[in-house]
Amino acid sequence: MSTPITVHKLSQFSGHRDCIYILEKDLNPNIFYSGSGDGMVVKWDITAPENGELLIKVPNSVYSLKLIEEENQLLVGHNFEGIHLVDLNEKKEIRSVKLTSSYIFDISTWEDKIIAACGDGEVIVLNKDNFSRIYSIKVTDKSARSISINPLLKEIAVGYSDNNIRIYSLEDFSLKQVISGHTLSVFTVKYSPDFKFLFSGSRDAHLK
Repeated sequence: MSTPITVHKLSQFSGHRDCIYILEKDLNPNIFYSGSGDGMVVKWDITAPENGELLIKVPNSVYSLKLIEEENQLLVGHNFEGIHLVDLNEKKEIRSVKLTSSYIFDISTWEDKIIAACGDGEVIVLNKDNFSRIYSIKVTDKSARSISINPLLKEIAVGYSDNNIRIYSLEDFSLKQVISGHTLSVFTVKYSPDFKFLFSGSRDAHLK
């Protein structure tokens, strides 16, 4: 017989006025960031939940955030527009690029590259230093929903709304493998900490 899980509410973080789509950790274990449908990206401290700090406000929803740890910068995926780069030390935007007229569902980084998964099915690779476009992958018109990096195998897994997961090489972005099995959109993919397993979650209510 399984042991019931007891949950106790510790804090409440209030301030957003629309759906919260994404949370991202900071190097400081007490700090995290949130992005939402109201276009706000907010910095929170778990020791002072009543004091959310607005970092950036954009006109459209924010579905994706990614911390660049080595530079202490935050990438913000701005739907229908592009990507903004926020310097967390100076608390100001330092760069942006018009990337797509669709959603930006996920952002990740690999070495000197930024990789974005978009609602029109495109996966876009940018130079991290100047935001110039390096490569584009487009194999379907269905949304690219989630990405996960495997540094050991130098590959990236992308979950799509055509129900498939595609594995690409991080060296030349060639297609290595197509994994089927879900019957609806693959909303999230994540490699395990040891990178031996790839987990996927889908709109079909299955975790594989």
